[in-house]
Amino acid sequence: MYINNQFELGAIIYLKTDLEQLPRIITGIQVCADGGMLYKCAQGQEVDWHYEVELSDHPDILLKTSN
Repeated sequence: MYINNQFELGAIIYLKTDLEQLPRIITGIQVCADGGMLYKCAQGQEVDWHYEVELSDHPDILLKTSN
């Protein structure tokens, strides 16, 4: 099986919907039966799972400064 993930373990990412654009680190990857992937993202002690489409490898400065 070949897994084509966009982000690697240990990568620093940002949530596209996070108004503060806080950096998170990828600590896990879960491959789903439908071909989708979930990424375990940690920011401080907060850990949650997100789909690949929710993540970006660079912060959205416009989103951060407009709030």
